[in-house]
Amino acid sequence: MRIYDQMDQTLPNAGLMQLLDAETGQTQWVDTGNAYVRKIYEEQFFKATEYSVTVFKKAGSDLLHIKTGDDYVRVLQRFFKSRIK
Repeated sequence: MRIYDQMDQTLPNAGLMQLLDAETGQTQWVDTGNAYVRKIYEEQFFKATEYSVTVFKKAGSDLLHIKTGDDYVRVLQRFFKSRIK
């Protein structure tokens, strides 16, 4: 199951933001007002999504994508109903 938030996919147009890398502790200034920066951010989200799908397929597993705020019960119900044959 891959749970993601809209902010994982789309960087807001909020001007300059100081971001913290939780793994390294380093901070970096990012110009979120720049359309190119937002485009690259979104592309990285889709690359990570593709990678997840590839890894799960190679392992012979299903991968569910659930966005925070969505009705996860419906997603799960749809998934389990599709498995009944």
